[in-house]
Amino acid sequence: MKHFIIRPELGEINELFYLDKTEPKYLWIQRMIGGPFQCVDINDEGDTIYVHEEGLLKSSNYFFEVKSSLYEEPYPLAGTAIVSGTTMDGDDAKPKITHKELKEMITFKGKHKIESDVLGFKIAAVH
Repeated sequence: MKHFIIRPELGEINELFYLDKTEPKYLWIQRMIGGPFQCVDINDEGDTIYVHEEGLLKSSNYFFEVKSSLYEEPYPLAGTAIVSGTTMDGDDAKPKITHKELKEMITFKGKHKIESDVLGFKIAAVH
């Protein structure tokens, strides 16, 4: 089944296929992005971005923003991500969003230094 992979370090969005149904999808996603994930809905059609949940805990990471009608401001995310779809019943599906539509809603922001403390995160571009 077709999905998309967002690679902010390369500034690329490519098609990716989940073929081996013997591997549970959540394990496949973890393997593709390098660890446990968080989910960010990107439209009302059931399409979701899966991104490493510890992307902000690194000393630096590559960022991208998602512009969606679901959010007032562009939504910043860090690290490699998978875009997948879901049916109304919660079953796995290919994304309804097209490659072109996804490219239009993603802005790559480059590498950023990340500092965290008890008050939250400070992010600064690396030049």
